Amino acid sequence: SKEAVNLCAKSISKNMLDGMDIQTSIRNAIPQLPNILIRILESSTLNSTLDYALDDVLLALRDHQPTQEIINNLILLAQKYEGMSASQICTGCFEQDFNKLLARAKTENASEVILEQDGESFLHQKFISAKLIHIIEPTHSLVYKTFWEKLHSACKDDGHLAISERVFRVTQKNLTSFLLTANNEDILKIVFKEQENSTEQTNRSDLQGNRQV
Repeated sequence: SKEAVNLCAKSISKNMLDGMDIQTSIRNAIPQLPNILIRILESSTLNSTLDYALDDVLLALRDHQPTQEIINNLILLAQKYEGMSASQICTGCFEQDFNKLLARAKTENASEVILEQDGESFLHQKFISAKLIHIIEPTHSLVYKTFWEKLHSACKDDGHLAISERVFRVTQKNLTSFLLTANNEDILKIVFKEQENSTEQTNRSDLQGNRQV
């Protein structure tokens, strides 16, 4: 029922506020979602395609078809999203998340932020200013990976990164850190903690030309 759906959404939101990651929040929702919907939501979340999945689910539920037909369609959706393998979040999502990172750094008057991904559950953001501000956000690893890939790609191209209406100069200091500047002013240093182990072997040859001392 509509009431049950609203209660479920509120439960998921509360679970996340209580510190659960997105997947656990979905699985522990009260009232509990049908298993087929849990499969769709979890897999699309991990692949950064949740918006598309929700549209597909709504279309499947709106169709005036027999119950078994709807179930079959939902099973196909689960298989579709479980079979996806996204490597980055979408451009719009990246700009939104990156702008949020920059805004938080400005609010905290931070010159540096250290990013560390905890599995597929949380992104740790440590803003360094007069004191250390530690923010933990429930999110999957594609956000962290996309941040690194976008900054690295900018360095490999012309050294510029356009975010909304702003353009930053990106300098790669080493395998794990980048410096954003604008109008010859340092904006933010972004450090990816423990990223070197996962990128060094595949990207070391590409990075040689971008390293600066």
